[in-house]
Amino acid sequence: MVPGKLGRPWLTFGIRLSVFPVTPQEAPADLWEQVVGAMPEMDQNQPRQRMRIQSGSWRGGALQLTVSSDRFVWLAGPSTTPEGFPDFENWLTESVVPDFSGIVRPWLTSVRFGVNRIGIGLHSLLFAQDRASAYRLLEELIPSVKIQPEATRDFLYQINRPKSSRVLHIPLNRLMKWSALYLGLTQFAITPGQHVQPSPVLGRQYVSLDNDVNTPAEHLEALDEAQVGAIYDELVELAWENLEAGEIA
Repeated sequence: MVPGKLGRPWLTFGIRLSVFPVTPQEAPADLWEQVVGAMPEMDQNQPRQRMRIQSGSWRGGALQLTVSSDRFVWLAGPSTTPEGFPDFENWLTESVVPDFSGIVRPWLTSVRFGVNRIGIGLHSLLFAQDRASAYRLLEELIPSVKIQPEATRDFLYQINRPKSSRVLHIPLNRLMKWSALYLGLTQFAITPGQHVQPSPVLGRQYVSLDNDVNTPAEHLEALDEAQVGAIYDELVELAWENLEAGEIA
């Protein structure tokens, strides 16, 4: 499933696929190469902890695979600029998600072990001119909350709006975490009274939506292998709806 265009220029701060096997698994040494089609730039094996971490460059940022006995986690995110900010140049969400899915979905639908839970994490940011603009955007995207943009500070809103699955016919978790996020550099001045006064030097203000959509933890049976791809698509679709329409009741 390839999502459509988004009405707003959301940027990807991070994207994640978590896959939980029915029984403990170990990652073969060549798993990264099988999936990505190239050797990893980093391969760290920790046999005592039963953990393997492999990573490499991707879209100017990084892609990482972490395998422990109870889960496989694919994680991608942008690199940083010389100033220490995320480099979003190549990380528009509407292009990152299809590319990420092009890597992880074929692997997911071909695994030879039972899977009882799947989760998609998608943390996206939307640029705002200033703090008040970010809060006005949040008020527009979260109609159930009265925010008062000019007066509100330190806003954080988290809610799970489960939605019944077309494939599993049980509710899927649709967890959203909304906030205003400032990414920047701050200098600190010490006044004569030894008070520390922070002052932003360089930075940008964003609306932040951290999606975590997943099959319920109480679903302990192995998912039907023939349905895994459709379940993945449905989870991506739920995250996409949140980005496009905001909080959906």
